[in-house]
Amino acid sequence: MKPTHNLIIMAAIIGIIGAVSGSIFYVFNKTSPQTNETQQVTQSNRELGQKPSDEEGKILSGGGWSYKVYLKDSSTNSKISSATVEMLTKEKFSSCGVSGDWDNLFSYNDNDGDGIYLYVLGCAPKDFNGDTAVSIKISAQGYSSKTVVIKVSKNYGTAPKDYITISLSKQAQNQTTTTTTTVPQETIKDVTLPSVFGAKGSKTTDLSKLSDPKKVKKLTFDVVGKNRIVFTDNVNLSSDKTVDLFKKLDKYVKMTKIGLVEVNSKTLSMLAKKKASVSMFKLHFLDTPDVFVNGKPDTKKIVSNIKYDKGTLTFSVKNFSRFEAVPKLEILEPKNGFIAEQESITLRGKIGDSEASVSAKLNGKSLGNIKVATKSGEFSKDLTLKKGRNNLVVNAISKFGPPLEATVSGIFLPPIEAKDYTLGTTQIVGISILIFLLLVIVGSWWYYKKRKAS
Repeated sequence: MKPTHNLIIMAAIIGIIGAVSGSIFYVFNKTSPQTNETQQVTQSNRELGQKPSDEEGKILSGGGWSYKVYLKDSSTNSKISSATVEMLTKEKFSSCGVSGDWDNLFSYNDNDGDGIYLYVLGCAPKDFNGDTAVSIKISAQGYSSKTVVIKVSKNYGTAPKDYITISLSKQAQNQTTTTTTTVPQETIKDVTLPSVFGAKGSKTTDLSKLSDPKKVKKLTFDVVGKNRIVFTDNVNLSSDKTVDLFKKLDKYVKMTKIGLVEVNSKTLSMLAKKKASVSMFKLHFLDTPDVFVNGKPDTKKIVSNIKYDKGTLTFSVKNFSRFEAVPKLEILEPKNGFIAEQESITLRGKIGDSEASVSAKLNGKSLGNIKVATKSGEFSKDLTLKKGRNNLVVNAISKFGPPLEATVSGIFLPPIEAKDYTLGTTQIVGISILIFLLLVIVGSWWYYKKRKAS
């Protein structure tokens, strides 16, 4: 190759290298000032963030605009770490490639825990001839929403030069007005007794008309056509306990069964030791019945003045418990302690309830059921006694009261049979000797007395 050609080739290579170097240098010089500006802004804002009061306001650098917002409670200055952001000036920005999705231009988070970042993600204002002001609305639960205007620089891609601090005020709480209503204390006069005591025609005391709840005269409970209680002693019904108990009085005072009244004296202590007059209606006893106390005969004389007339039984009580009208059961024959000379006798008895069922046992052996006369209540049964003692038991079951029992006992002694006795020789000799000895004794005594007298 000629020297001239070599020079030309070398010159071309040098030219190419120079052009490439120039291009690189041009590009370097073009971008370097912008980077320096960003660094300066970052440094400037870092310095701003060094103040204790502004530490949360450090600016985040990077692509697009990044605004670090510190949300504060206006009254306590404490950080608000959860909020929502709505962009109000939507027309100032392009769609960033997402048609109509303007709300995505701003986001709000607290990922690093030291502040809140408000981002504008790579979207530029349409007007590049000056700065653009945009409005956003920040809301947090429990706080009043706030609209903030942010000025966006025309220099696309640079970070803003100021941090943002926003204070939110607590929402005013709805004031609740508490109205205190004074309710009058309930008394016995406000109580409505259970309906069983208030049927038409009932003579139950009208509690609303009591003049003095502490001293109630002739307190009356009446279940029409069945039973009535009239307390002859004054009763104190003024306690709160009494008010509550009387609301469910039918649970403690039972009067709905004919021939039976019961007061739970343990619960209704204000009635336990009060004297009262009791009336029982629509009874069909044939004669005056007995009154049992707590299922047993009245051995303590709690009941007195028992009267019975035309199906109505009345009596007085010293204190209250359970009282039942019970038909009388009697054994008329034989009498208790009888002595019979005949093997066959007749049992005769009477019960005050002609509808009762009567049965008997003699010496433990059942005699079966015994028919009861409807009008008189009498019954009878033929019996065969055994020699010696005999025990007779009569049982009755009535719809009034518990099962009844009556007993008698006696002795069967057969008469001595007469026999024809003929005296033998031995008997005659013996009797003769006894007579002789008796005469000797009498004669000796007479002779002794006569001689002593002379």
